Amino acid sequence: MSAVRRFGVMVLCVALCSVVWAGNVQVTVKEGGAAVSGADVKIDPDGVTGTTNAAGKWNATGVTAGAARVMAWTEAGGTLRGAIGEVTVPARGNVSVDLNLVPAIWFHQYWPLAVGNTWQYEYRHSGDDGTWRKIWHETVDRSVMMGGDPAVVIRGEWDGGPVEWEETRACNSQGFTMYDQQHGSDTISFDPPIHIGDLMPVGYEWNASATAHHSDGSPDSALTFSAKLVRFQTLRVPAATFRDAPLLQVEMTLGPETNHLAVWFAKNVGIIREIEKNDVRTNEKLLQDYTVRGLPALRPIRPIGPLTPRLPKP
Repeated sequence: MSAVRRFGVMVLCVALCSVVWAGNVQVTVKEGGAAVSGADVKIDPDGVTGTTNAAGKWNATGVTAGAARVMAWTEAGGTLRGAIGEVTVPARGNVSVDLNLVPAIWFHQYWPLAVGNTWQYEYRHSGDDGTWRKIWHETVDRSVMMGGDPAVVIRGEWDGGPVEWEETRACNSQGFTMYDQQHGSDTISFDPPIHIGDLMPVGYEWNASATAHHSDGSPDSALTFSAKLVRFQTLRVPAATFRDAPLLQVEMTLGPETNHLAVWFAKNVGIIREIEKNDVRTNEKLLQDYTVRGLPALRPIRPIGPLTPRLPKP
């Protein structure tokens, strides 16, 4: 083969190998069967954004082939409605996705993780080691950088006791990320970090998985995580009564242990109630007091009557 021909073949190979296969995503956004004009749309992982037309449609061209998540939302008068769909973008051609808007939240608005924020809970435990109640404190202790991204360390401790637990998290407009947990002498780091997106429509489930590495020499273990916004409820806890509190169903499996959680949040406050269950125990946290940067500390009068409702059926 001549030198000129070899050069031509090499150029062709480089050109073919550098091709990025892409397709088109045709998005239709509706609410209650009616087309939604002016809805914001985003396609990840490309980060392509657009807005629906009068017919509730938007066409994204040149989207990288492969798995993609399509998100749409509208926000007016403090009310957010959103939807998420998952598609496989073809290497060439079109794929369509229909999205129906439902009540939704921006998760970072419900878990403010500014340094100095504190929460005090009544902690109820029932398990094979007995039944008891204590006071539990959580504090956003300090800022850290994780892989070039800003995060914070939250510490937990019993009333009057030493630090029992720390966790490195981030909760911002990119969503929620959990990097590691420290219990006693063991720090468990998650590879990759556990991440769920910021937009949470009712009924949509975010899923993540990772390998958990133990600093104490224990074998690595597989971790899976899911979070689903179920509904909104009015909830009364010792701190106050909170209206339209989103209820998240969370499931976390680490090695042989699976924990099922029901977690209620309040906007600009954080977790107001949490129930964690597995095969051997049930733990419940009820918010008693909190201090959130930018908001006054709450010193509530304990409400009259039952403090907590029955746990609603999933």
